[in-house]
Amino acid sequence: MATKAVLRAYRFTLDPTPAQQQRLLRWCGNARLAFNFALAAKKQQAHEQWRAEVDALLEQGVPEAQARKTVRVPLPAKPGTQKAFQAARGVDRTGTAGVCPWWHEINTYVFQSAFADADRAWKNWLDSVKGVRAGRRVGYPRFKKRSRSRDSFRLHPSPPLPRQSNANGCAKHTA
Repeated sequence: MATKAVLRAYRFTLDPTPAQQQRLLRWCGNARLAFNFALAAKKQQAHEQWRAEVDALLEQGVPEAQARKTVRVPLPAKPGTQKAFQAARGVDRTGTAGVCPWWHEINTYVFQSAFADADRAWKNWLDSVKGVRAGRRVGYPRFKKRSRSRDSFRLHPSPPLPRQSNANGCAKHTA
């Protein structure tokens, strides 16, 4: 007989102390920084590669309007963006300057979810332009600003502990 998993969601109201509130705002700012870094990487790489391929077609004698329509450029995904961020972030413990030298003080999932959000924003825009996405048209992804975007970040839930059976056949958690 198949077992069914029950998923539950809970909503909590937070009442953080001033120190906790400062830390939460810092995590929100780093999520915004990571999103903007990923979006900038996508825009820059896509435009540079697209421009180079269009210029190559123009040199071959292809009309510019046709060259612009035929060029398709793959975009960097989360793993590539994450590697670029790791190379550019720096470390304040060793004195290495970079984009985000305090990264070790922030939960890694804050950055990972921001990279995934940037990928999702770009994909939604492309699907909207191509007509694949249902609903209203989605605008070109914009950089997040403190005044325009909601302060937010996501954390991934802890993975469930593996279950082992003891001698009686009862399941027990291992830690």
